[in-house]
Parts: sequence; C-alpha cells; structure tokens
Amino acid sequence: MPTTLGELSETASRNLREVISDTLMPDDAREQSVVVRHLTNLVRHLQTTLESAGERPRRANPGPATHLATAQSALRRASGR
Repeated sequence: MPTTLGELSETASRNLREVISDTLMPDDAREQSVVVRHLTNLVRHLQTTLESAGERPRRANPGPATHLATAQSALRRASGR
C-alpha cells in the first residue's frame, strides 16, 4: 500500500512528540542536548529532501514543509535551553 507524504509527516510529528515528551526525554542535560541535536539533523534532512522535490513552506494550506519548518524552529529554541 503506498504511503503519502502527509502520512509520513503525521507519523514523524507523532514520533517527535513522543521523543520530546517528559517520559522519554533523558534527565541529564547533556543527553537532552544529544537528542535535540539528532532531531535537528533528522528534520534538516527531511527539509532538504522536500526542497529538492520543490516543496516549500507556505502559510495558506500548510503542508509537510511548513510543519518541518515549525519543528526546526522549536528545536532551535530547545537547543538554547
């Protein structure tokens, strides 16, 4: 069964929420930093893949690229904490 980009985005979003939840986030600040760095790299890779396919963030009718840009922004804020 084929998978749509929207389904992949929803799955990635759900997985990101699980990873950053209090129950799964490590207590140690250094370990948290590593998790955030890995997530940042993952989101950057997904953004690059979408951009190469011509997908760009947009306000009207937001799609996966918009959601990834939002995630990247949240990860930047998290990395500063």
